[in-house]
Amino acid sequence: VFRGLLGTATNALWTFFLFTKSDFKTIMLPIVASVLATCPDLRIENLAFSMFWTWLHLLQFCTSNQTLSVDEDAANKSWRPVPSGRISLASAKALRWWTVPLCLLLSHQKGALLPSMSLTVMTLMHNELGWHSGWFGRNLCCALGYMAFEWGAISLASSSGLQDQSNVIYAIGLSGVLLMTTVHTQDFKDVVGDRIHNRKTLPIVMPKASRIFILVAMTAWSLFLPTLWGVHPLVAILFAALGFLIGVLCYAFRSVKADQIMYLVYN
Repeated sequence: VFRGLLGTATNALWTFFLFTKSDFKTIMLPIVASVLATCPDLRIENLAFSMFWTWLHLLQFCTSNQTLSVDEDAANKSWRPVPSGRISLASAKALRWWTVPLCLLLSHQKGALLPSMSLTVMTLMHNELGWHSGWFGRNLCCALGYMAFEWGAISLASSSGLQDQSNVIYAIGLSGVLLMTTVHTQDFKDVVGDRIHNRKTLPIVMPKASRIFILVAMTAWSLFLPTLWGVHPLVAILFAALGFLIGVLCYAFRSVKADQIMYLVYN
């Protein structure tokens, strides 16, 4: 009986992981890095729970997204739980909606209810309400959602929340503006599939201008931010070079493979 229960639990955990696997590089690692870099009074004992909170809300988003794109995943990411048959579509939809009260309850107990509510709303708007189909709604939901992830994760890792931490709030706000202006780097590699689904992402609506904008915006952000925060000159040079590299990769190399590499570097 114990082995059976252990096997069931292991299988369920692996299924949950597969829902979120693709977004570890886009959400989990950047959010953890943001916490480590930004939290002024980080408590290591809180970091593990902060990471779990981030992953649980990521699971909510991913189950929502993947229950609406089964055909697309079957063609491009057949290893995901629904197209691979690890979980039925009905069970995945049930999991998607059960994560909502679970996230809210857990967040309420730990004092992170507002960022949890924000992520729940952004998930609904982006996925079920279809804001991801247009470039403005897509970028806006990504920017606000990412800010909510940072807000919750940093608050939970901190010993005092975000009270009287104006620099942290300023940094979260800046990351939102940065994403609003550059997050469409994720859409270049998906142009073919997005056209099939009639999505109006920036690379589709403005194929040339959107690449030029990334070159300009990433270079500008990578010069502005080190100056703003007064980081070490060597760090500033490396940071600016990396931002410029992303812009050059986006503008000069326009294959699907190149766009995949560019987005990886962007993350």
